[in-house]
Amino acid sequence: MIKEEAPVRTPIWKWIGAFGLVALLFAAAGYGYYRYEANAIRQVKYDDLKAIADLKANDISAWRNDRLHDASMNSTGRIRTDGLKWLRTYTGRSYAADVESFGQQAI
Repeated sequence: MIKEEAPVRTPIWKWIGAFGLVALLFAAAGYGYYRYEANAIRQVKYDDLKAIADLKANDISAWRNDRLHDASMNSTGRIRTDGLKWLRTYTGRSYAADVESFGQQAI
């Protein structure tokens, strides 16, 4: 009579090792994906902040140029001298029209 051999069973530690290896691969892939997304979000936020900083710098520069222009106008006395000249030559005509014409000359 021929004896049948029992099927060969894989030891449990090999299954545990395979499961551990697959789990380690998934964890490494998840960490890599997390780092990639974190860097992408960081770059987007950096670009947003850079755009805001550029806009603010331009606004501050424009504001400073306006203040310098105002200061130069006030320091030359042009507005004061033009205003006094206008008051000396005032003839009593329509006040609104005179103010409007003076405003146009000052600009």
